[in-house]
Amino acid sequence: MRKIGRAVVMQARQTNKIKTLTIVAVALTFWGCEPAPWVGSFNRDEYLAHCTWRRKIASRYRPKAEVRDKLKALRDSVDVTLFLGTWCSDSRKHVPRFMHLYADLPIRRMTLVGVDTSKKDAAGLWKTFRVDSVPTFIFFDTKGVELGRIKVKPRKERMEEALLRILDRY
Repeated sequence: MRKIGRAVVMQARQTNKIKTLTIVAVALTFWGCEPAPWVGSFNRDEYLAHCTWRRKIASRYRPKAEVRDKLKALRDSVDVTLFLGTWCSDSRKHVPRFMHLYADLPIRRMTLVGVDTSKKDAAGLWKTFRVDSVPTFIFFDTKGVELGRIKVKPRKERMEEALLRILDRY
């Protein structure tokens, strides 16, 4: 698919600028890309409505049933702050997997923060939470104490296993 995208852009460059912009805009729309990053705080429903590309990733994700059952059994509520880039391939891969597991998690409140390509948001939350990569999933107990975080992607484990590791020790 990338070869096709490059071919479209290369062909467009050979024509005039108006045709180039039209073809690139159509290609971005076709692949479900937003032309500009979505920056600022938003909620889960806004994410689900805006980020249509997530459906394809979430539909292919098959979490381990035994780990998912353990996640469902957790009782203590947590707060989640999630930094993501709608432009970022890692966010496009791992955030839909997290959202797929959302109903199984004991989440009291979730805040999503979109960042630009320099990984900053207008409110400066990236600095408050020391975020230097996206996506970053930060989990807090009800008193605001950080329980753990997942930066970019789970290391040597699947998303549901990383969530269980962080939430089970709480």
